[in-house]
Parts: sequence; C-alpha cells; structure tokens
Amino acid sequence: MSNNQVNFNRDEAEIVRPHGCGRLFNYLISYKLRACVKGVDLNNRQVLDVCCGSGIDAEFLARQGARIIGIDYDPEGIRRTTERARRLNLDIKGIVGNALALPFYDKSISVCFINDGLHHLKDPFLGMAELFRVAQDYVIISEPARSFLTRVAVRLGLSVDYEVNDDNFVYRFTRKELIREARKQGFIIFRVERFLLWHPHFPPKWFFVFENPVLFYLLQGTFLFVNFLFGRWAGNKIVFIARREAKNHHAHPVD
Repeated sequence: MSNNQVNFNRDEAEIVRPHGCGRLFNYLISYKLRACVKGVDLNNRQVLDVCCGSGIDAEFLARQGARIIGIDYDPEGIRRTTERARRLNLDIKGIVGNALALPFYDKSISVCFINDGLHHLKDPFLGMAELFRVAQDYVIISEPARSFLTRVAVRLGLSVDYEVNDDNFVYRFTRKELIREARKQGFIIFRVERFLLWHPHFPPKWFFVFENPVLFYLLQGTFLFVNFLFGRWAGNKIVFIARREAKNHHAHPVD
C-alpha cells in the first residue's frame, strides 16, 4: 500500500482508504483486521461482510482468498464498495440491505463477519442473532469492549457514547455477553481476544510524522508492549469468533 498522504475528495478517499493513508494508519487497520481472522482459513470461503461501509474490510477479506458479499443499508457505501472491487479486481459483490433482517436463508453463508457495525444498530443483539442465523460455519465479530479505558477515552473526547449522525447509543460488549449469545445459538467459542486500539476514520496530519521509519518502529514497539501488558484485561476492542457446533467441527471451547 502507498504511504503517500491522501489528497482526494471525501468520496474518492472513502473508496481508496487505507491506500495512501500512511504507514501508521495502515498498520493500525491491518493489526485490527489480522486479529479478526487469526486462526480462521478464509481461502475459498464465502464471507458475508455485514455493515460493510465503503469496503475496506471486504478488500482485506478478499485478499485472504474469500469470496465476499458486502451488505450495508447505505447505497453510497455499496457503490463505493463495488467501485473498490472493480478497480482492484477483487471478488466482492455488494447489496443494499438491513443488518437486522439479513436477506439470506438460515446457514446459507460460510462465514458472517462484522467489524464495528453492531454498535451502530438500534438493536445490537438482534443484529448478532442474524449473524448466527445465517452463518453455516463461523461468526466473526469485532466491536468496542466495555472497559475502564473506554470511559477515560469518552472523557477525553477520543470516543463517544452516542453516534453524532443518528444519536444511537454506542453499545460496548463484554466477553460474557458474546459467549452467552453464541451458545444460545448453538455455537462453540473459537477465540476471544481483547486489545487496545484507536484510530480515526481518516489519518490526521500528525500521523504522517511516523513515515519516518525510526519513529514508526519506536511507536510500533511501544504499542505492542503496552498491548502485551494491558490489552487482554483492559483492551477497548474485542474480537470474538464462534463456530457452529457440529460433529465434524473441531473448535476450541472457552469457558
């Protein structure tokens, strides 16, 4: 990916992001998405990317060898997703639809994936139930976690309790809630991981200071060290992967 600063209009920037957004922004996006799929082989699987936005996650998933269906309520987001796929020649199809009533049969898609989408919904648990209903094999969820550090971030203005555009309450999940909902739907817990992560929607100018390799690797080392010390118990992000329980499936239950 290019590390040159994006100088496009907002629509074009949404289509190309994170390309051109710099070394630090690319690293943070990549760290989060690699955490989402760790341990799951997506090669040649069909993946439903729910609340796909402008396709940044869909692009990453497609590069893992998956065949992607992106769904979002916003027609502009789907237009950007399909344009991204066209430019990059990726196997991504986009449809406009409702995450609270997915237009798919039960157990019809191998993997259902959502990244920072449930907390935007008016009923996050209904949205989660829809993921479990449609998924044949895996459900992958990456969402804000309920934590002390999140409360600090809200106080500092780095995070919010209500979405600016629609005034929706930002629901933050606990490990116990996710495990409970998965087991109710007949899924085995494959992996749960918390970590510390923050990045803006677009990189601010100061992010580009870290184009300097020395500064970048110093920051990267600090980031990894802090996550090693505090991420598992104080992380503001949670990745949750569950696999549908079946005799021929071998997951790793988490108590």
